[in-house]
Amino acid sequence: MLLISDYGKGVCTSSMLQVIGERARAADVPILVDPARGRRWSNYGQVTLIKATRVEALRVAAEDIRPLAMARALADEHRCSVVVTYGRHGMVAAGREGGTWYVPAESTEVRDVCGAGDTVLATLCVALCKTGPLTLACDVALGAAAKQVSKLGVDVVQPSVHM
Repeated sequence: MLLISDYGKGVCTSSMLQVIGERARAADVPILVDPARGRRWSNYGQVTLIKATRVEALRVAAEDIRPLAMARALADEHRCSVVVTYGRHGMVAAGREGGTWYVPAESTEVRDVCGAGDTVLATLCVALCKTGPLTLACDVALGAAAKQVSKLGVDVVQPSVHM
């Protein structure tokens, strides 16, 4: 899989995204993206999955609608799976082929949110490679993010579900 974590610092230029996207699609490599704030999601080309925060998703959505409906609308519009994180409230997801669901977060003492988004993206990648279904991958990713935010600073976390 190809993971693109775009921090909006100028590294992920439109031309670079186009070239690596074309090469990944030609090799049938799934592309997972954590988009930069303010970047149009269409700039990433046809991807497999976009993982966004609630704020990022609301900026892209045509209107402020309920979380599940928003995830479904974004997935349909961009023809990819969409995972939207809601911090302590969990996440919502919509699969490319259909299906929309909510994954509640477990109660966790938050010490530092640094690294939570990257943990979700990386864990989604590993879980999708090993288990397949996005529903399970979201559950595993949310558990890994809970472990990450319970630590001070960024640390390596191990998913609690064996994949």
